[in-house]
Amino acid sequence: MNIQAEKLNIIQQLLVIQDESLLSALKNLLDFAGRNNGKVPDRYTDLPANVRKSIEVSISQLEAGKGIPHQKVMADLKKRFVK
Repeated sequence: MNIQAEKLNIIQQLLVIQDESLLSALKNLLDFAGRNNGKVPDRYTDLPANVRKSIEVSISQLEAGKGIPHQKVMADLKKRFVK
């Protein structure tokens, strides 16, 4: 399907929507896309270099087995805070 046909299909679907919360969510999505020239920004490359470096170091540490598994952290927190 070409892009113009897809747009028309979306418009037709919009015309039958009665749910105000759904319309509001769609409007927010379109507003977001409009602010970013129709593209979803790449959150990672938009981060400052020092933050990207920290993420890369963290991933390397996890791959080397130096991290604490999420399930263990959650279990420890539950023991500590849930009574």
